Amino acid sequence: MAMLQLDRLTKRFGDFTAVKDLSLTVADGEMVALLGESGCGKTTTLRMIAGFSEADEGVVSIDGRVMNSIPAFKRNVGIFFQNYALFPHLTAYDNIAFGLKVQRMDRQVIHTKVAQIIRMVKLEGLEKRYPRELSGGQQQRVALARALVMEPSVMLLDEPLSNLDAKLRVEMQVEIKRIQRVLGITTIIVTHDQEEAISLADRVVVMDKGRIVQVGKPEEVFENPASPFIADFMGFVNFFSGTVESVTEETTGIRCGEHLIEQSSALCADMAAGDSVKLAIRPEKILVSDCGGSSNPLFGRIESTTYKGNITRVEISGVFPEPLFVHSSDFHGSPGDSIGVCLPPEKIRVFKTK
Repeated sequence: MAMLQLDRLTKRFGDFTAVKDLSLTVADGEMVALLGESGCGKTTTLRMIAGFSEADEGVVSIDGRVMNSIPAFKRNVGIFFQNYALFPHLTAYDNIAFGLKVQRMDRQVIHTKVAQIIRMVKLEGLEKRYPRELSGGQQQRVALARALVMEPSVMLLDEPLSNLDAKLRVEMQVEIKRIQRVLGITTIIVTHDQEEAISLADRVVVMDKGRIVQVGKPEEVFENPASPFIADFMGFVNFFSGTVESVTEETTGIRCGEHLIEQSSALCADMAAGDSVKLAIRPEKILVSDCGGSSNPLFGRIESTTYKGNITRVEISGVFPEPLFVHSSDFHGSPGDSIGVCLPPEKIRVFKTK
């Protein structure tokens, strides 16, 4: 196990700054996800850790040892490439053993290590198959085993599940997390998939335009986004604009068109009457109800419904200028019906816009 430390990393490509002043510490055995849109700098950060790209400024350290001048092949960092990068002319066994053979390890030691990792990633019986004879999930396991068998201090996963179908992606999330926990390897995973990040990581690092914009446990980042950008990026969300109308010690009243939305003042720090704000609430947090005695009762009309298996997405008009979307696991209603919903104050996030 090893601690990874990034101190004020900056990387430029001509006039474009891909990563700017990025600092992050990853603890021994921790799995951290770098999450963001394409072009946000997460893969560039991964490449600087691996040694494939040199930082223009800043320091990469593993267990207190500065890595900047250390070539990639001497950093003891395991890399899992997005496209797996398996050798097509080698069997699964030989792909996994390749790095050990390059290091000229004893043949019996190689056999023992490869056999152990094959059992761990559940590839028994597939050792003699070539990549073309393996499914996508099996190829992924070979690539993962090839990186793990080297016993790296730090493991880097670059979009590891992007090439898999939805069902296999979920299965491999479980496997990657299980293997990482068993081995206790400090791990960085790069992904643009929010569900993947919050399912796998101990902490999520959200990046935008080369900078870190929020770091926290998955539930913290999902439930308490630091900005409208993060709220939107972390999943489907309703936004509506308003103006702070009143502030008391307990309650902040926010005028949104015809409606006065009540919010706990503890969740509206540093806001005063007259402030322009943006409110955000996730569809699954909205309650479908007759709203008798509930906070923030609203009434509208069902515009459309979309059955999505475990939930139904309901589009509601007539509440705000924008459509309001609700996700319900037990919904009964049809387009044209009237509907009542409630917005629990503790589930609303309020962001000052001016």
